[in-house]
Amino acid sequence: VYFDFCGMTAFNRKYGYAGGDNLIRSLSGLLISYFGKENCTRFAQDNFGVYTSTDGLEAKLKKLFTECLNLNEGKTLPLRVGIYVDDKDGVEIGVACDRAKMACNVNQRTQASVYEYFSEALLVEAKESEKEKYRLAYTNRLTELPNFGWFEKEIPEIIKKFPQERKAGAFFIVKMKSQRMTGT
Repeated sequence: VYFDFCGMTAFNRKYGYAGGDNLIRSLSGLLISYFGKENCTRFAQDNFGVYTSTDGLEAKLKKLFTECLNLNEGKTLPLRVGIYVDDKDGVEIGVACDRAKMACNVNQRTQASVYEYFSEALLVEAKESEKEKYRLAYTNRLTELPNFGWFEKEIPEIIKKFPQERKAGAFFIVKMKSQRMTGT
């Protein structure tokens, strides 16, 4: 289970880093009281991980959300929580944490305490998002290049020098260039 406060940067601006530290320490103590010290960790900043059973987890989280309202003398923030259920034996702990964080990040713009379960759809969405970033990076480079003459002459040499996985990227640039010139 991955925990992250919503709006910690703004909180620190309003209450100072000491106020933020107090809130983080208060959450740490609350998590330990619910899940045990041996099952809790702080990754960084206001990000915590908990290893626990799913039995009664949602009820615990709802109760924890209620108690969070009183943390730090009421100077607190909502929590986003991501849950990864390891129903497949052999998933590495790092992968499990990444998946819980991915679920946590679904509700990034929320101003209420919420939890979200990891699903395979999130993994597909993340892969598509990465593909889109990769495509946009190449598209942006195309618009920045004023003249493709050098590129037409050099492309056979570039493809020879690129590792196997970059050949697709080089092909993509050539294809985009040809579509821009022909208007297709």
